[in-house]
Amino acid sequence: MSGKAQVNFTVEEAAKDLAKEKLEYGELSTELRETIHKIAYGQEISKREQLQRQLAELRDEKDSIRATIREKEAELEDVETKIRRTEERLDGMERREDKYEATLEMLEQTLYDGGRVFEDHGQVLKAAKIGGKEPEHVIDELKDRNPTLPDHAFVQKFHSPKEWHGVEQEE
Repeated sequence: MSGKAQVNFTVEEAAKDLAKEKLEYGELSTELRETIHKIAYGQEISKREQLQRQLAELRDEKDSIRATIREKEAELEDVETKIRRTEERLDGMERREDKYEATLEMLEQTLYDGGRVFEDHGQVLKAAKIGGKEPEHVIDELKDRNPTLPDHAFVQKFHSPKEWHGVEQEE
């Protein structure tokens, strides 16, 4: 294997600056070395070096693309995790809403059967907890859903002198 030698020559400064502007950093030296090889060994060696350089550039490009793919896959995984968490929260919310609705229906049945429902009633407190509401909001919702029921159906028996026997239901 032969040693290395340094080549020095003089060129117009404007030509050198213009050449540097047209090339990436370090490419001027590469171009000059290739020109010397082309003169010394002929066109075939130069083409080989060009192909080797092209191959190196393609490999660098491939590595860059793979890095981008890994980055995008990580972003995708992050979004998929967020989707899963949001679906789980939504599912939990739907289950809570279903439980709340079932508790309201049970309270309505109590009213229809002649029972009284009021803010301190155990099932009202349970509905309030499930629905994330105050007990008075549960009573208001029951009243809105059942506008034909009298107000005294929503107070404790010993607080109202009026009788409450429920609603006759058709079967």
